[in-house]
Amino acid sequence: MGKGSRIIWGSSREPSRAPRSGAFGGRFGAPHDECLGTPLADYRQRFETAAELATDGLLIVGSDDRVVFASQSAAHLFGYERRDVVGRSLADLFAPASLDDLEMLQGDARRARGERQTAELKVIPAWGQEIEVDVGLIAPEEGDEAYFSFRDVSLAKIMERELVKSNQFLRKIIINSVDGIIATDVSGNILLFNQGASRMLGWTESDVISRLPVTRLFEPGMAIALAERLRKDDDRDGPPGVLHPTEVTLVAKSGERLPVSLSLSSIFEWGQEVAIVGIFTDLRERVAMERRLKATRDYLNSVVENAFDMIITTDTEARIVSFNRGAERILGYSRDEVIGHGVEMFYLNPEERRSLIRRIEHFDGAVSNYETKLRRKDGRLVDISATISLLTDNDGHTIGTVGISQDITLRKKAQAELQATKDYLNAIVENTTDVIITTDLGRRIVSFNRGAER
Repeated sequence: MGKGSRIIWGSSREPSRAPRSGAFGGRFGAPHDECLGTPLADYRQRFETAAELATDGLLIVGSDDRVVFASQSAAHLFGYERRDVVGRSLADLFAPASLDDLEMLQGDARRARGERQTAELKVIPAWGQEIEVDVGLIAPEEGDEAYFSFRDVSLAKIMERELVKSNQFLRKIIINSVDGIIATDVSGNILLFNQGASRMLGWTESDVISRLPVTRLFEPGMAIALAERLRKDDDRDGPPGVLHPTEVTLVAKSGERLPVSLSLSSIFEWGQEVAIVGIFTDLRERVAMERRLKATRDYLNSVVENAFDMIITTDTEARIVSFNRGAERILGYSRDEVIGHGVEMFYLNPEERRSLIRRIEHFDGAVSNYETKLRRKDGRLVDISATISLLTDNDGHTIGTVGISQDITLRKKAQAELQATKDYLNAIVENTTDVIITTDLGRRIVSFNRGAER
């Protein structure tokens, strides 16, 4: 109560108000109405002072249910000046829907005089919008007055409702999560088991809550080992109370071993660990995919490895990365002898290979049926027909080259021999004195030798 403010009591007869000095007016507890010097006056003076210091709103109501005293906090709660609260009936201050509950509260207070009765009711402040208040009521042992306290709980109620909605929303997310979520107390008793966990492991929530220890879901000793890791400060796992995703095996109701990625976190209250929450993802599909991928990779590696053609891959520095059996057969080197060495070692002129790569880079990223000679380990030359292309990663960046080459030495030799035979026969035909003329099926002349010319 500020200096110079007045305490309004209100009664069937308006009391006299003598001037006061100081913050509360005169000596603390001094009488100020016609009951000068009486215990009642002293009591009321003290009550007024306490009422102004209280954060709760305080009202004194007479036998006619009209306010005879209002604290500043009460006036603020109702949105009025204090003088506008005094004289109002309770029916003016409480929401119509709360009047029946108010009557019940008053009846309880009259039946148990001197004992505080409480209820949550709604009042209507000056601005007209209902607010929820926590009402305390005491009917004294003597007299017809009643003492009310009011605490605005509307904001707390709104926050409580929002918190309940938020908790319900989060619970729906947790329960319906595709991932498995399990919460336990520090003794390992399961407290929460969501639908994701039920779908993966085969147990229902009622099967496990407070019935099945969490150790039953792990292979022997694993749950204890994970709990110990959870409580340690380890760069691999995170700070104490956090276990980063780690791959473990869970045991389903059917006995199936289920590979999962599991993360753990501790829940603390007042510095004490009270629960552990585990979130896990089913890795069966990923493991199956990895197996299929490995099988495909092994199959392709087998095809490459056993191909009759020479297949060589290099990195961006032209160093040999892979060298299949076909390459070993054609060039005479073992794989261990060439891995990591420059592929230019096989060319008669290293610049030929560099020029070829520049050509590949500036055109379509590949060249086909490129014929050249390579030097074998024993020094002999081998004719090859090569298809060479750039290797790129998923982002399109060049990471090397792959070359697939055929040994065409025998074919080149056969072509040379055939050409020599043709040249020999042509020389005979041209130089004979006989007339030799050849025609096609349409009797058109195809060849006409020198003998025919003569």
